[in-house]
Amino acid sequence: MTGSVPFVGRSAEQERFASAASDAASGHPWLVIIEGPAGSGKSALMRSGLGALDERFVIERAYGDDLAVDVPLSLLGPIIGTTDAPAFTAAVRLIDHLAELQEDDRVAVLAIEDVHWADQRSLQALVTALRRLDHDRVLVVATVRDDDGPRDERWGRLRADPDRCRRITVPPL
Repeated sequence: MTGSVPFVGRSAEQERFASAASDAASGHPWLVIIEGPAGSGKSALMRSGLGALDERFVIERAYGDDLAVDVPLSLLGPIIGTTDAPAFTAAVRLIDHLAELQEDDRVAVLAIEDVHWADQRSLQALVTALRRLDHDRVLVVATVRDDDGPRDERWGRLRADPDRCRRITVPPL
């Protein structure tokens, strides 16, 4: 990792982020969920963590949008190049895309802002893809409001899996 981006008051959270990134670079894929109430600094923490990554990390960004929760693949479509695929097909395309990003010993990073506003098909595809990663150099970082997270059983199971998910709770400053 390169020097960290200046960020005050969240050293323990930054260390957890950096540890997951280091593990991902070594072939242990992680989903890092940064959760907290609106305005608590989730996005700032994600930006700080991403800014501290070195050149091996290739970052793709996705954005949940409250106006697009009913639009299939509005979250992942721009990354996988389609908005009309079934969830499983979208998952396979996401896995293939992440594999391409890992070429030349790179680490694929998918940074998702506001996953609580993800459309259902994107959320299904994301969970399906993440459950199939094994020794991949992949780091998925998602911000989510702790009181407004996705209401999806599969997401909940993934979120609770300590071998696949690290949760970083960001209390209000």
